[in-house]
Formats: sequence, C-alpha cells, structure tokens
Amino acid sequence: MNIDELMQPDEWADLPEDNEEAFAKVITLAQPRLRERLRMEQDWAERSEDYSGIRDAQHGFMSSLVGVAKSYTITAFADHSIPHPSDWDNHANIQFQSDLNHFLAQVTARKAIRSRQASVAMDDGSKDRLRSYLHGLKVEIDKSSLSEAKKAILLDRLAAFEKELDGRRINVLTVSLIVMEILGVPGSVWASHEVVKRLSGNAIECVGQAKVVENEAMASRLPAPTLQISAAPRESKPTPSFNSYDLNDDIPF
Repeated sequence: MNIDELMQPDEWADLPEDNEEAFAKVITLAQPRLRERLRMEQDWAERSEDYSGIRDAQHGFMSSLVGVAKSYTITAFADHSIPHPSDWDNHANIQFQSDLNHFLAQVTARKAIRSRQASVAMDDGSKDRLRSYLHGLKVEIDKSSLSEAKKAILLDRLAAFEKELDGRRINVLTVSLIVMEILGVPGSVWASHEVVKRLSGNAIECVGQAKVVENEAMASRLPAPTLQISAAPRESKPTPSFNSYDLNDDIPF
C-alpha cells in the first residue's frame, strides 16, 4: 500500500505539532486501512492461491510508514531496514507491527504523564468555590455591554469549564486561558471591572493552590523516571522464508 492509500490529504493538516505524536496518529489512521486491505486480499488469496497481494500490502505499508517516520525524525525507526519485496516474509510483518505497537504504547504513556502534570485534582469544597466564581463571572458577562455574540462565546467557555469540574482532574491551562480571555475584554465594557478582576483572580488562585498542594505531595515521593521513546528490543531469530507460511492460517496483522 502506498501512503495515499493509508492517509487522506486533509488528515495531514490535522496531525499534532509534536512529531512523535503526529507519527503515532499516522499509525492509528493507517493500521485499520491495512487491515481492511488484507481482508480483501485474503479473500482473493483463498480463491486463487495467490498470496502476493498480501505480501505487497504489508511491504508497502512498512515502506510508507518508515518513510513517514524518517520525515518526522523518529529515532526509533531511523535505522529501520526495509527488506526487498522478494525477501519479504510474514516474520518481517509481525516484527514491524510489534515495533509500531511498542512505539504507540510509549507515546500514549507519555501523553498521559504530561496531561497529569498539566492538570490538578480538586476536592469537592474547592470545586464548589470555583463554581461560585464561575457563576459570578457569568452574571458579570450578562450585565456587560458586550455584543450578544461575544457574550455567547464567553458563556460557552465557562460552561465547558464548569462541566470539566465533574471530572476527577481539571486542566490548569483551561482555566488560565478562560481568565485571560475575560480579562482581555476592555474594562469599560464591564458593569464593574473590579468585580471581574477579583472573581478571575480567585478562580486562578483556587486552581493554583490545589496544584501547589499536589506538587508538594508528589515531591515527597520518589520521582518517576523520564520516559524516553526508544526502539523495541529485538531478538535475534532465524527468519523463516515467505514460502514456509501456512496458507491455511489467518494472516496475522
């Protein structure tokens, strides 16, 4: 399979800025398309006893994904060698899929760690105080001389953040951006700019205090090791030939 079969043109623009996360997204988009192609090739192979389509799809997938990985400077795949099509076998496919899954696991874990670092757990009392500050900001937005469209945008932002309070952890960046957007509105627009500043400051302080307490608790424990994205460990095993594959088995992918 070539890259145009594995990725749609508009999907490239939506990839994350982080190179490793972008490559991880490419993998998650491309793998189901490979599986669908292999299902089609399996049907044909069973009728015709010609398994070259399966080999070509798997080899093309590997060639395309390694090319993308090198473009994104993914060190885990920088030295990945691609067998010649005539040397392709099922072992190479299994090993490559294992390497991709190993990479995805590391990227997923790293994102979870970063998300935790950028969020904070709050007790119910702190959440109730934060809700009261958000309610006060809603009142001030309604009383302001902002356009109805701008009011709707700000109220939607606050409603989305208030809904986030139902979860276990709260994104610190979310509340910071909302407060910055509110405080960026000219003071003359507000019925009482001082009230808006006080409510916004209280919201930031409430989240900030919770984060300080959590960080201090975490600092008292042993630090977690830094997660490094690395290549999957390899075992040195003899490579079976493609012809030795049992054609009665399902094609693993």
